[in-house]
Amino acid sequence: MDFISFVRALVRNKYVLIFVPLTTLAAVFYITSNLPLTFKSKAQMATGITESSQVSLNEQESLQPFMIANAFSNLIESMKGRPIVSLVSYKLILHDLYDEKPFRNIDEPSTENSKKVLQSAGFGHRTNADPVMPSALTVQNNAQVQKLLEIYHYDFESLSKKLKIERVGGSDFLSIEFESENPELSAFVVNTVCAEFIRTNKNYRAVQSQSNVDFFARLADRKKGELDNKVNSLKSFKLQNQVINLYEQTKALVDQISSQEGKLEDEKKKIPALKKVLADINGRFTNKDRLFFESQAGILNRKISFLKDRINAMNGRYLDSRQQDTALLDSIKVVRRIMDEQVRLMSETFFINPTATKQDLIVRKVNSELDLQMAYGASESIEQELRRLRAIVASYAPMEASIGAYEREIQVASEVYLLILNKLNSAQFAGMNLGGSLRQVEYATPADKPEPSKRAIILALSAIISLVLCIVVIFILEYMDNNIKTPMRFKRLTNMHLLGYFNALTASNIDLNNLFRSGDDNFEDQTFSQLCRNFRHRFELDTIGKKVVLFVSPKGGEGKTFTIATLTYSLQMIGKKILIIDTNFSSPRLTEVYKATSSLNTINNDNFRKAIVHTQIEGVDIIGASRSPMSPVEIFAGKDFQKILNDLSQDYDYIFMESGQLSNAPSARELMRYADTVVSVYAADTILTNADISANNMLRGLQDKFAGALLNRVDMYNMESELGEVKKKRSIARRFLKRLLFRKEAPSHKERKLTV
Repeated sequence: MDFISFVRALVRNKYVLIFVPLTTLAAVFYITSNLPLTFKSKAQMATGITESSQVSLNEQESLQPFMIANAFSNLIESMKGRPIVSLVSYKLILHDLYDEKPFRNIDEPSTENSKKVLQSAGFGHRTNADPVMPSALTVQNNAQVQKLLEIYHYDFESLSKKLKIERVGGSDFLSIEFESENPELSAFVVNTVCAEFIRTNKNYRAVQSQSNVDFFARLADRKKGELDNKVNSLKSFKLQNQVINLYEQTKALVDQISSQEGKLEDEKKKIPALKKVLADINGRFTNKDRLFFESQAGILNRKISFLKDRINAMNGRYLDSRQQDTALLDSIKVVRRIMDEQVRLMSETFFINPTATKQDLIVRKVNSELDLQMAYGASESIEQELRRLRAIVASYAPMEASIGAYEREIQVASEVYLLILNKLNSAQFAGMNLGGSLRQVEYATPADKPEPSKRAIILALSAIISLVLCIVVIFILEYMDNNIKTPMRFKRLTNMHLLGYFNALTASNIDLNNLFRSGDDNFEDQTFSQLCRNFRHRFELDTIGKKVVLFVSPKGGEGKTFTIATLTYSLQMIGKKILIIDTNFSSPRLTEVYKATSSLNTINNDNFRKAIVHTQIEGVDIIGASRSPMSPVEIFAGKDFQKILNDLSQDYDYIFMESGQLSNAPSARELMRYADTVVSVYAADTILTNADISANNMLRGLQDKFAGALLNRVDMYNMESELGEVKKKRSIARRFLKRLLFRKEAPSHKERKLTV
């Protein structure tokens, strides 16, 4: 369905589109005629959600837009929730029952009974004070109180419908509005909602804050104990292992090891050099010199050797003291000077000897031997010290791992304790600021004037909605309409060759002579006559050399009889001679139309010409038939009907036969053997069923024997796509709409009358 077809459907149903909205408008007008006046009151509350100037112990974090929107949504839902609205309901009912000027006067059997109901539910009332409220849960479960609230329209559902809470733009404020028939009632509800929410929120924050403080206080005490236990464990471990500062102690030992390794390397470097010097000196002495030297220097050598041993022993003790014993170092220097004196004395004693010329070599030899022996002793002492220091450092490794583990546990426990302590401080600060930043900045006052009436808007909306619903219903009906309707749609649905189509005629009696020969200005009749001529022309072209034509249809009532009569008349007008044989034995309408005798059932090869009846139309003859339950093959049994048709073809240009419906009657299939070509007739106001589709497939299977189809009863509105603009009477609005839809422009010049 295209847009133009939909517009045409709307035009066809224009009275529905006018009547339904007008009826709806009248009904709504009557219903809204007694609408009461309403008064609206409004207040504003500051939430503090988006404010950044508040004093807080925590760092001010920038809130994301979705977080702000979520916070406002939660706040609005809390204010509109049942606990807050229920408290407002109870204050309203107490006001109306105890105050001298109630907001609503309800005709009840007894006000005292209502008061007793409230008192039994736990309500109390004090003069110049807030009413004493029981818990909301207890009252909500009281059926009598709820019924009383419903009588006064103070129940949760009634108040929620009129209560409107929303955020004011992108600001930090909430707007609270209530609308009722009483301006004082509206202001009272708005202010009570704000006050009760602020009070309830403060109480809730107080309970929550105290709960948070208690929880974090207990948690902080526990974490403080855990931290102290870990610190004490580390202290005990250090005392047990005599560790003051493991890092500094390890660093000092490493420095000592490095120093001793340097000294050891220096001492070891002296040994090869001293050995080389002694070897060189010994090489310069003869055997006689050595014997004399050794025999004379025995006593001094023993003294010098004793002094060397003493120096080595003292040097070892000095190294054991980690080179910190200054008295021992001074003793080593004294003994060293004594040994040098003995060496000098030995040198002076040998001076008078014949070998005194080698005095320097002897002194060098003695000194070198002494230095070599001291180097060996020093190296051994240093190595012992290095082994001792390295053993100490090695013993520090497991202690360092244990101390590191203790310190990490202390650090984690300290961070957890500080975090809990920060939470505790935040909870305590929140407890000090119970009210928060939620406050009422604008109080509601009774309205001076009632709200503008919404009656006009309601009327307009009702008319628009009813009109839209009508359009939607029409669209659905048109969309679900499976009628053939147009020639273009017929081609798309059947994939058949279309010989022509006829427009639907509204007249009950149709005179073919007037249709084709009169000069009537009826556009419907003129269109039909032109379409008949078009069909005649196409029929002649597609049936050249074929005289016997069988007219069929998928189901009855498609217009085969009307099509045969119309085509016969149009062919007769151009001089064609036509014989009509009524072979539709189930419904012989052609016999009735042309008032022929029922002789086809009884003819044979000898008397078939006697059955021909001349009609009132010149050149048109007919062989009538009577109604019979028998099929054509059964009626023609024993008769050579094909030979009869061949003989008649010599006298006529066309022989037209009509069959029954294809869907459930075999007559059409039996007659196809006698026909030269087949024409199928369809009605545009019918639906193609599965049986019709099967019949169409059978017709297309005839191939060249199937001439095509004729579409009958096409609505004039559905022919503009084929014929162009159809002339009919239109209003100014419809002409404008048509020009708008089809973009039809006015002619650029005026037609001029031509005179010959």
